[in-house]
Amino acid sequence: FRMNQTLARKNKQLKRLNDDLDNFIYTVSHDLRAPINNIEALLIDLFDTIPHTVRAEEEVKMLGNMISESVKRFRKIIKELTEIAKSESEEISDIEEVAFSEIYNEVVEVLKDNIRQARGVIKCDFSLCPTVLFSRKNIRSILYNLMSNAIKYSSPDRTPQVLVKSDIDDEGEVILKVADNGLGIKEADYDKVFEMFRRLHSHVEGSGIGMHLVKRIVDNAGGRIVIESEVGKGTTFIIYMGKE
Repeated sequence: FRMNQTLARKNKQLKRLNDDLDNFIYTVSHDLRAPINNIEALLIDLFDTIPHTVRAEEEVKMLGNMISESVKRFRKIIKELTEIAKSESEEISDIEEVAFSEIYNEVVEVLKDNIRQARGVIKCDFSLCPTVLFSRKNIRSILYNLMSNAIKYSSPDRTPQVLVKSDIDDEGEVILKVADNGLGIKEADYDKVFEMFRRLHSHVEGSGIGMHLVKRIVDNAGGRIVIESEVGKGTTFIIYMGKE
């Protein structure tokens, strides 16, 4: 009976997440695409009014190319954001008992090229809490974003090391930790990590979307995320995922 109550509560939270993502997708697809289409059309009209001799000037051509590239980047971000949100919405499954090791191995396989290029050392320990009641797809999203960021924002001064560990506290709450020895985050920037399109480091590619979605998933599942970090030493993300 207790298990059924837990599953019902978590599935209700998951339904709310699904509804939120549907609204999110509509906002991205409609409210962001329309302005960028208008901007692109206005820029084309603007450049059509410029005499050919002026358009041929190097400075004007360079400016035109910069604007064009900015529009392309904006379109790419919108496309990526829509695809990620659609994936979360369409492939969300009901709550089930998920083995951390299975999802971890799947994510490592996807990230193997990134890990090899960075010469990273990835370890896991799920002995204290092997499973959790959660959406399989959402666990994969959480681990993928946290582990890929741990590699992406590694320090150039040392070999990247990442530890993924599960635990359970005295109150029976499942905890997932992803710790790295990377660049670290200033305490004043902790909240900024989860802001949409926010990027704390500009030297690597990224759209600033992944961590925002991770927080949405965790919040809507009734959990919370805590950051422990020291600049120049590394960061640990601690996710409280609810009671077993």
